[in-house]
Amino acid sequence: MLREDEPAIVLAGEIMETYAGKVVPGGEMRSGLVDLANILRESPESAVAFVELMQLARLAGRNERRVKETKVNRVVQVAVFAGVLVAMLAFGALFSRPSRGDEAAINRVYQRESPAVANVEVPTAGVAGSGVVFDGQGHILTSFHVIEQAQTDEDLVVQLPAVGQVSAKLIGYDRVTDLAVLKVDVPLDRLTVASFGNADKVRIGDLAIAIGSPFGLSRSLTVGHISAVERRLATSSDGRVGEIEGVFQTDAAINPGNSGGPLFNASGQVIGINARIESPSGGSVGIGFAIPSNLAVQVAREIIDQHDPRRSQIAVR
Repeated sequence: MLREDEPAIVLAGEIMETYAGKVVPGGEMRSGLVDLANILRESPESAVAFVELMQLARLAGRNERRVKETKVNRVVQVAVFAGVLVAMLAFGALFSRPSRGDEAAINRVYQRESPAVANVEVPTAGVAGSGVVFDGQGHILTSFHVIEQAQTDEDLVVQLPAVGQVSAKLIGYDRVTDLAVLKVDVPLDRLTVASFGNADKVRIGDLAIAIGSPFGLSRSLTVGHISAVERRLATSSDGRVGEIEGVFQTDAAINPGNSGGPLFNASGQVIGINARIESPSGGSVGIGFAIPSNLAVQVAREIIDQHDPRRSQIAVR
């Protein structure tokens, strides 16, 4: 069993201070050592290998002052490098995982924002997706392809966590951006309205939190990061082809049923509307796409306000 004060862990910290102290903040390093001990505690085989490597590294440190350059010394130096490599790989894995701060942020986002996430279904067509409460008037923003097969408003069903199942009316849609707006008749005091952030401030590496109904599993949360910010996404409907620019790519798991649902940042602001995945199997392989929030808000407002649309594909009822 490895503890935080285990000599191998302490030595790992010393090596990290020597080789990575300039790039890894001290606070993260100390926290990482605790997590490293916990991870090695869960894997006895890895712990044994790690301790042996670190013992070789310690031996090298003692010998390098008095042993001249020999084949044996070069072997020991390789052991030093291996020990450092193990430590740095372990730290890389740790820092790629959500930190305690990230986990707290994720918890807050889910508790505060998940009531704003809707299930959107067209039972007559066997289609289900997600949506997000856009404003206090009961408008729900979702993907057009989720509701495309609805013949009438009676075919639309929306479920909200604090309300349950309610009927909905289609207000309008935009084929090019694959967005649609529904409306539910729900009192304001029973609605949780999502806050939309500025997509222009999104950067690669930012935390990305998806909440939706993958495969009908309502209010499911997945977490990842923004993988790219300037993707192009082709859209097609009724033989019409369009293209959306500035689409976000994320490795947060996006699956069938997440379409139309929100992608949040660490502050709980909607930064995108989940739209599509790239997958040979039909399930998530870590490549999902989201319509940036600035564009989604613009399109939604045009539909709601029934202004003359800037894109000829917008249809308003």
